[in-house]
Amino acid sequence: MYLNKINVNPHYSECITSSDGNKISQLGNKTTSIKNSMETLFIGNEKKRKQNINKICGELIHRISTKTKNGEYERVEANKLNDGGRISTSLTHKTLANDVTKLFHAIKNELINQKDKSLSILVGHADKSVNIMLATLYQVYQQADKHIQKNINLGNNSLLKSQIPDFVSKEFTIQNDNLMIKNHDIMTVLEDIYKKHQGEIELLKRNASDKINSKL
Repeated sequence: MYLNKINVNPHYSECITSSDGNKISQLGNKTTSIKNSMETLFIGNEKKRKQNINKICGELIHRISTKTKNGEYERVEANKLNDGGRISTSLTHKTLANDVTKLFHAIKNELINQKDKSLSILVGHADKSVNIMLATLYQVYQQADKHIQKNINLGNNSLLKSQIPDFVSKEFTIQNDNLMIKNHDIMTVLEDIYKKHQGEIELLKRNASDKINSKL
């Protein structure tokens, strides 16, 4: 049995190789383009998320510490179940669109979903936005304490005050990176974080106040 010899045109072979090479090159370019688009989208989403965090934190602090036209403070309902979603990475937060309880829960949900759950005694969290949210919780805690001193909604504010350190202790681990510091409880850590970001918190609060007043 004889096999016929098949002659392959070398130019045809080169054409196939060149064509395959072009396809691979085009596929590589498309992959790079998709990767760049995804990175751009992520950066854009991350920027929007941080903007919304700042707006929500400023609004929450302003609203719980400022009396309404009725002469009352807005109340974060300590007994209400967490029905808030996460902070949007695409839609711009609208001031006064939600009650203060939903704003509070949005911050909690964002903290729950953090991958890095470590808090340093010296610097707080590695993500500045997380520190802003933790400083906001500290302000909620402080406001609840002020209301307790004035006999305002004692039951609700006492429960709220106890929930905040319990929540942060459950979600985060304190890393003691300074051996000279001992016995730091969670509220001391939150207070230190607040002090480091107090200027920014006050600015966010003023911005929220201006926005709210322009709508009223």
